[in-house]
Amino acid sequence: MILGSFHNSNTTLSKLRQSRCFCIFYCNVKTKVVPSVNLFFKKPVQATSQTFCRVKTRYSLIIRSKKTFTLSVNNLPNISNKPQNYTLYKGPEWDSTVGKAVRLAQLKYPECVILTRVGSFWELYFEQATQVAPLLDIKLTKKKFGQEYMPFAGFPLQHLDRYLTTLVNDHGLAVAICEEFLNDNNDEKIKFKRRVTRVITPGTLIDESFLQQDQNNFLLALSLDEKTNYVGLAWTDITTGQFFMAMSGLESLFNNLARIRPSEIVLNEQFKVQKNHPIWLQLNREKYAFAYESAESFDAIIPQPLQSNLQYKDGNEEVFSGVELQASAALHNYISKNLIERFPKIQLPIRINPDDTMIIDETALRSLEIMTSIRNNSKTGSLIHAIGRTKTKSGTRALDQWLRFPTTSLSKINNRLDIVEYFYRNTHLTGDIRQILQEVDDAQRTSQKISFDYCGPDDFLKLKRTFEAMGIIKTRLRKELKIAPNLSLKALVERLQPQDDLIQIISEAVDEDALVRDKEMTIKSGLTMNDINLEIESMDSVTEFSNNENKSVELDNEEKKISTKNSIKKKRKNRKKDGDKKFVDINSEVQDLIRADNWIIKKSFSDEIMSLHNQLETQYFDMIELQKRWRTELKSPSLELRSHPSFGFIVAVKRKNDCNLEQVLNATRIQHFKSKKWFIVQAWTHLGGKIEEIKSKIRETELSSFQIIRNKISDNWDLTIRNTNVIDEIDIASSLAVLAREQNFVRPIMNHSNIHKIVGGRHPIVESGLQTKERQFVKNDCDVGDKERVLLLTGPNMGGKSTFLRQNAIISILAQIGSFVPADYAEIGIVDQVFSRVGASDNLYRDQSTFMIEMIETANILKNATPRSFVIMDEIGRGTTTLDGIAISYATLYQLHYVKKCRTLFATHFHELANMTKHFEYVACYCTDSQENEDGSFYYLHKVKKGVNRNSAAIRAAQLAGV
Repeated sequence: MILGSFHNSNTTLSKLRQSRCFCIFYCNVKTKVVPSVNLFFKKPVQATSQTFCRVKTRYSLIIRSKKTFTLSVNNLPNISNKPQNYTLYKGPEWDSTVGKAVRLAQLKYPECVILTRVGSFWELYFEQATQVAPLLDIKLTKKKFGQEYMPFAGFPLQHLDRYLTTLVNDHGLAVAICEEFLNDNNDEKIKFKRRVTRVITPGTLIDESFLQQDQNNFLLALSLDEKTNYVGLAWTDITTGQFFMAMSGLESLFNNLARIRPSEIVLNEQFKVQKNHPIWLQLNREKYAFAYESAESFDAIIPQPLQSNLQYKDGNEEVFSGVELQASAALHNYISKNLIERFPKIQLPIRINPDDTMIIDETALRSLEIMTSIRNNSKTGSLIHAIGRTKTKSGTRALDQWLRFPTTSLSKINNRLDIVEYFYRNTHLTGDIRQILQEVDDAQRTSQKISFDYCGPDDFLKLKRTFEAMGIIKTRLRKELKIAPNLSLKALVERLQPQDDLIQIISEAVDEDALVRDKEMTIKSGLTMNDINLEIESMDSVTEFSNNENKSVELDNEEKKISTKNSIKKKRKNRKKDGDKKFVDINSEVQDLIRADNWIIKKSFSDEIMSLHNQLETQYFDMIELQKRWRTELKSPSLELRSHPSFGFIVAVKRKNDCNLEQVLNATRIQHFKSKKWFIVQAWTHLGGKIEEIKSKIRETELSSFQIIRNKISDNWDLTIRNTNVIDEIDIASSLAVLAREQNFVRPIMNHSNIHKIVGGRHPIVESGLQTKERQFVKNDCDVGDKERVLLLTGPNMGGKSTFLRQNAIISILAQIGSFVPADYAEIGIVDQVFSRVGASDNLYRDQSTFMIEMIETANILKNATPRSFVIMDEIGRGTTTLDGIAISYATLYQLHYVKKCRTLFATHFHELANMTKHFEYVACYCTDSQENEDGSFYYLHKVKKGVNRNSAAIRAAQLAGV
């Protein structure tokens, strides 16, 4: 390669000198062909009077050469659209269609892994292939671009979800899907064009197989007001359209995140560089995936439809703070940017107001094991696992939300309890309803998929069955309510509106039998329904549909329909005259061909589809007749009329039946094999073309029919969501009624007092575990909040103090989601916050010891507790000297008793506190105990009683542990 000079009458060296820019290009010395031209105008180079000069760049070193040539500037190619960042991207891949598409995608989406579709594979290129292939455990190889080999890796299309799980869920990476499309522009001489159609991140999943069906997948945006330290939160689940907003103080952000549990958090890009900003103290970087939006996105104007939803709710004006609206704007921009030309349907926003919900902070969620077990961080061993009896996936997600955000509305709690009690008393009704609920699909996510066009006919049938089940549930409940009225349940049932119009259009359109056959064929061939849906989507991308769902699919000419029907009848009549047996044989073969086509949309759905199917049937008759005639004329019973993807319409015969097709039918032989020969015959090519043309029209009409149904479902999306919410409440209520019967739960008496009176209380998680071992749980009473506001609990290690503390906090939470509770009697005043200081942990990453974590959690309780709060504290002051521990415990008790005045269960081994708090008016001492036998053995009683136990039995506990 050498450097060439300019030679043109209009371009001189002096002009180059004036422009202070220099042009270099490479040439093959042997062929004198210029394969590519690079114009570097980024850094001006001083020109000289020499024809050649030495130019040193960061890319190459070009030196003089004896062999020279000249090139006219007018013959130079246009400036290429290579990226300006020459440091990262340069090379011969820009001369490749695929390489160029990948590089452009990398420039536009620098934070994403680019997955490029090439045929039946998803492929990774260049630097990303080197980085990502080890994460996916796939082979890293090389692909040739020009004269260079560059890193390359790939995997088949059907494994996409498997590898997306690793990239998105396991590593929290964003993935840009670069799809390929047929190029309609023949002048470009490029068969496929490629562009990014969607960016997949942890918070923007739609229908991926690894999506958790029993949990919401929330995308959260945060906006911080630096002056007030207030944080606006806006979060949505794209798969369901649920949309929530709230405002939080910066110091309580961590606890709110624990309750929301987002998969991805969108932040202002300024925090990307401000690593020491106070907001990072509230964000667990190891737990959440982060994305960043510009400051302009947070200040953007919210689109008008969303503004209307944000301003009004149920006809009443709703006022949202500035930081909440900023977070909503950023959330909207981020979704729009990632879903590219598609935006999810969003429900009316629900504002999470601290005054309307019981606040359960991160510590309480973890120590009470509300959502996951402390031991292995799984659902097994958690509260939601112990009480979960829901039948639907959306009902399970709703129960999850109820447990994270219990209500403080007394009327809402009592309405829920009324419905649970109704199902509790009507066991036959409950059994019937729960059996019907098994037919209810996840209508929230299915209808959202349909609005995205990420669906197939199977999704329509799922919705149809769900709508039918909803109607049966409403009919069954209304019938029961006439016999035994219940105002709360009646109000709930009246909210359930029938969707018979959707049931009708789906029933009229989709052939369920054909879909079943299609599934069977799919299973046999090893394909999945996702592959079928992908095929439908790909056909959607090149077909235009009418947006008017009320418009029938009709033929333009009514006379054409009549003439077509008459001609078919005439042909059939003439064929019958020729011989009934012959007609029956042909008709049987035609029906086999029709069944093999297995069309999903029913013929009767529209006149056009019926007409096309009649035309196809006529052509099939002609095809079978032609095949039979040729078999007879040529005396070749093996002759078959086929279609081939490469050769078109062929006639196949066995070699032993050499029937001279070339002479008799003027056929052209195209292939011959060991046992067969292939020919092309003009008559069959003409007839086959007609058949394929009709099939193509049927496919287009079916896709139009799919779109009509999609539009209809999408237009009814709001009603579907409202109905689903009703079904979720019925599902939860009936499941809680079943739980109450199974576990002997009782309806709590709820009021606005500070009473917490429990008789025969139990811990539902521990009791569930003991039942598997056929052991019985020891019941305990708890009366705190009236005359005795603080219970000081002493007793031996392993005596059951922590269980007693936790079970009473859990009982309050269950009561405020509207559930019966594990007790013989329960009277509970509404709790605004549950605080828990139970269990030991540390955070060495942040240089926080176990004792420091304990003190931080204690300080949080003492700062934020109110007279309506419920506090459980265990072993305050341990981990330090005895005197210091007693001092801290005493001071904590004093603050809770005299200042906060909240209901408190306080367990300790510092029995000296019993004497120190004798003058505390509202403190009462309780204890647990153990029983020793004559032979020296002992056992724990786990019974809470009045008094002080000054024996911790620590030595015995150590012996049990094997010390």
